[in-house]
Amino acid sequence: MVENKSLRWMCTVIGFIVVLGAAVGFWLHSINTLPVVNIPTPVMPSPNAYDYFVNAGNAIVDGDKVAKAVNIAASGGGSASP
Repeated sequence: MVENKSLRWMCTVIGFIVVLGAAVGFWLHSINTLPVVNIPTPVMPSPNAYDYFVNAGNAIVDGDKVAKAVNIAASGGGSASP
């Protein structure tokens, strides 16, 4: 009878350890699995800000006068008007 109790106790402990090990293994597998994420490719608007800046740069008629006015005004050496 004593051997039966100890054998039953040992089987219970081993069964609990096996179930606990399987649960920990499943948990580790589930936290290390990479999620499936679908990232859509963004579509740039047309026309965008770059197009507006290029058009504004092409619209400058006399760029030298603008550059001189900006340099004079930035240096503080006079008025910005030519």
